[in-house]
Formats: sequence, structure tokens, C-alpha cells
Amino acid sequence: MSRMIHLTASFWYFYYSSLAAGGLRSI
Repeated sequence: MSRMIHLTASFWYFYYSSLAAGGLRSI
């Protein structure tokens, strides 16, 4: 159960960090 939460948290972390990087690059 905790492993699932960890995987999801890691996914969202990478998703948002890549989203932020893409946004900064488009400016």
C-alpha cells in the first residue's frame, strides 16, 4: 500500500517538474 502511494507521489513529482521545466523553456 505504501509502495503504491510512493509510486504515485514520484509520478506526480516528475510530472509537475517536467511541466514547470517546459513552461520555463517556452517563456
